[in-house]
Amino acid sequence: MMSQLRKRLLIGLAALLGLNAIGYLVFTLPRTLQQRNLDSRLRIAREAVERERQKQASLKARYDLVSANTRDATEFYQRRISARATALVPLLRDLEALARGRGLRVGKQSFSYEPVKGAPLDRFQVNLPAQGTYRELVEFVNDLERSSQFVTLDEIAVRAREGGEAEMKMVLSCYFRSAAGKQGT
Repeated sequence: MMSQLRKRLLIGLAALLGLNAIGYLVFTLPRTLQQRNLDSRLRIAREAVERERQKQASLKARYDLVSANTRDATEFYQRRISARATALVPLLRDLEALARGRGLRVGKQSFSYEPVKGAPLDRFQVNLPAQGTYRELVEFVNDLERSSQFVTLDEIAVRAREGGEAEMKMVLSCYFRSAAGKQGT
């Protein structure tokens, strides 16, 4: 009798274990896998959100940079670049006054004019020979850098002369609004 009771208990225990295994396989395991899948998807979604935030921050920084550049370019064209008809003669007078103010003797100047590709500007090139001491030449270049006029020093050649004098040949560029630039603004 004991063995039969034992047998029934073992069968009952096996049935209970079987039901437990079936319950685990039917209910618990799928929910555990689903929870892992949800956790994994949540982690992936958070990573995607972080990547998008970084992209947004990068795009905002790029937008801010482009906006600042556009604002600066507009301000530059409006405040620093004038029309050639109104600014050329005063600019040339200022260049000569700067040179003579430093004691330089200005030689015969030559000029050329061309539009700037890709910008609403015209470039007016001035070949400016001058003679004086090396110190006067350096002071002139420094004055030119501090000038309120928008002039670039494209080339410079200095040659020593007798008596501590030097001869300098400079190529300066002045920029003016082009006729096409006036129509566009």
